[in-house]
Amino acid sequence: KRYWCSSVISRANNLHQTNEHNLPILPHYSTLMTTHNPHQISTMVLAILWRFVVRHTFFATNHACAFSRLQYSAAFVSTMEFNFALGGTHLFLNTFGWEVVGMMIVRMTATWSRRESLWRWYGLFQLLETSANCISVSLLRRHLMVWAIYAPRFLFSSIFLILHETAQLVSLLVS
Repeated sequence: KRYWCSSVISRANNLHQTNEHNLPILPHYSTLMTTHNPHQISTMVLAILWRFVVRHTFFATNHACAFSRLQYSAAFVSTMEFNFALGGTHLFLNTFGWEVVGMMIVRMTATWSRRESLWRWYGLFQLLETSANCISVSLLRRHLMVWAIYAPRFLFSSIFLILHETAQLVSLLVS
């Protein structure tokens, strides 16, 4: 019996290998996960796949959980004169925009497929990721690389959690 999950992963690998221009591949993954029969797998596994897809898109766009890897040139794109608020907004959207888009796609997929637990599982995995990062920063607080590796990873994970909780509140207010 061929599992739907392995089919998605093999097709996603083929898409990733044929992506010539290093374009973000989140739209390709979303069509893979919605055009096949997602009811053959559990909601938890589907939420795990979505977490991996959204996180992969963050790293595929040449971002990393480090302050030295922020793409500061995004702040200077739209205007000839620098505007601090507009530049900060551009940098934020450049860094966390695909996370926001990914959460919107997951929320729409959960609504359209009538699997509201997909959204809850997705949020639980984000909470677990942030909790694990908090524990690792606490345990490794005396490590030499705490400020270079662990603290920025915890900060980015916390921002991802804040974004998800904000999206959760907005979706509750809308519905």
